[in-house]
Amino acid sequence: MKIGIIGTGNMGQAIISRLKSASLTVFDKDISKAERVAKKFDAVLHTRRNAKLEKTEVIIICVKPREIKNVLEFLSRMDLKKKTLISIAAGIKTRDLEKAVGAVAVIRAMPNTPALLGLGMTAVCAGKYAGKEDLKKAVAVFSKIGDCVLVKEKDMDAVTAVSGSGPAYVFLFAEELIKAGVKAGLSSETSARLVGKTFMGAAGMMQGSVAELPELRATVTSKGGTTEKAVKVLQKENFGKIIAKAVLAAKKRSAELSKSIGK
Repeated sequence: MKIGIIGTGNMGQAIISRLKSASLTVFDKDISKAERVAKKFDAVLHTRRNAKLEKTEVIIICVKPREIKNVLEFLSRMDLKKKTLISIAAGIKTRDLEKAVGAVAVIRAMPNTPALLGLGMTAVCAGKYAGKEDLKKAVAVFSKIGDCVLVKEKDMDAVTAVSGSGPAYVFLFAEELIKAGVKAGLSSETSARLVGKTFMGAAGMMQGSVAELPELRATVTSKGGTTEKAVKVLQKENFGKIIAKAVLAAKKRSAELSKSIGK
């Protein structure tokens, strides 16, 4: 499968790095950056002279929402009728992409940054003109950088708020837990090591166990013990409500970003 990548930032490079067996073409508005990435991953650089993107089957738009309008103007000059166009721009709806490029098979995807390690989580949904084969191509691509799930487009803003933004919530929690460890008397190095391995182990238990999360939590929370004391503080401070409020704020912002395409 011949794949074109527009945008060579972190996510673009994460995808490129996991598609070594594919025929890859890369492009970026920063030509020197695109050249470095193409050389690093043994990919082909798209230029006006060679028009390599026009010879691909799948084009993946890996840019921020604020940059999507310029990319769509660039793509509108190409013949995209036989291509699958995939966008990972947060909040940008398939209907708006189709409005810009025409009756083209469009897939909207939301990966996350653990894709850099091949541990990403991506949700994909199909636009009006995309069929089963287009979805298969998208799943094949994103399965290379981790797990992939099909969702309805109405759920994409929620996906963005949960898994797209989710790593930042985990990093913030880890950061504060490390600081708390230091306040409790640990060195910053020891606290960071303890927290890092704890998060890794807990994530492994979530993925590898058939038990529900409350049950897993109960195995750590002895009655009258230290964990119970800590959990009661989190519950008293409305930890759950804080998380829900954060996720809903992110979801709202994702919905607002769709308006940027018309500006």
